Amino acid sequence: GKKIYDLDEFDELQSNYHKFVQSKLSFYHKTIVDTLEQIYTIFKQDGRDVQSQWVKFVHKTDLMVEDSLRFTVKKSLLEVSKAINGEAKSREGTAEIQPLFKLNVVLDAQKVDFSPTLQKLDDTVNKVAQEMLRSIYIVPRLSDVLNTGSAGANSFLDVIANEDDVIKSFVSIQKGLASNSTKCQAYLQIWDPYKEIWEVNKDAFIRRYAKHKPALSTFDADINRYSE
Repeated sequence: GKKIYDLDEFDELQSNYHKFVQSKLSFYHKTIVDTLEQIYTIFKQDGRDVQSQWVKFVHKTDLMVEDSLRFTVKKSLLEVSKAINGEAKSREGTAEIQPLFKLNVVLDAQKVDFSPTLQKLDDTVNKVAQEMLRSIYIVPRLSDVLNTGSAGANSFLDVIANEDDVIKSFVSIQKGLASNSTKCQAYLQIWDPYKEIWEVNKDAFIRRYAKHKPALSTFDADINRYSE
């Protein structure tokens, strides 16, 4: 089965992987720039028509880089969405969601809650998804780097971040987190019948109980009530 992560472990792994991805993106981008600069030396002194074709070639290559980054971002966000919302359909027609994070149910300050909290879970998943998108900011436009005269175009990040498919992925992730949060809150309600165990001041309760001096049969009935 799939690995179930502690939230902090998942956050650290993703952070380290984003740094790795950015280093790879920088390396490949530099390789492309170096190659283009090497090609340009062949006809650097040629006329206006050749220079015009060079600008078009750089623009075409720039669009191919953009397409590659777009595919990478969309695929990454889709994987997050699938992990949160599920992918395959069950017999009931609902998506089957595999466990991804480990949450502990804890009693803290006389309140049953999750550790880490659902808010921290939401914040971490959203941060990871945003970092997947922001990873591409490190890749500048080829036209800006090579000074082809077509500088000023929106960055890859600005273009891709505002595309419908990317926005839909973020919305899908948000909806999945909200749905899971609702189910988790419903799970906590199974502890409601036992709230008096931690909400009642036990010392005060025992003092009041002793003051009433209940009969043995009453005492026995009260004890047995907790085994029902």
